[in-house]
Amino acid sequence: MTSKDKNAPERAGSQGAIQTTSRTNYSKIRKGTKLYNVILHLVKGNHLHRFQAEKIVRDHVLPSTVAGFQREYGIPVAREMITVTGYAGSRVTVADYWFTDEARIAAAKLLEAA
Repeated sequence: MTSKDKNAPERAGSQGAIQTTSRTNYSKIRKGTKLYNVILHLVKGNHLHRFQAEKIVRDHVLPSTVAGFQREYGIPVAREMITVTGYAGSRVTVADYWFTDEARIAAAKLLEAA
């Protein structure tokens, strides 16, 4: 964190991509749903943490959305714990989510089928 950007997240450690088994029998992700919007945001190469998710994709329970996606579709979502500025300037540790290149390709194919 620099003095220029006091609201920039601080990286607290990386867990990297988690390992799951891939499934081939998916249920479709409907366009316009919360899950579709979260996955689309990540497929575009963006990172997302819970406070950003509230504003950008209107997801109030991002960790649960990510967990459900991984469980249902077997596509890993990478994460790293970061520290961001929360309410009244307090520092809060949250998970920052993104797709690795391989997971991004798999998720993009899933969205194309929608």
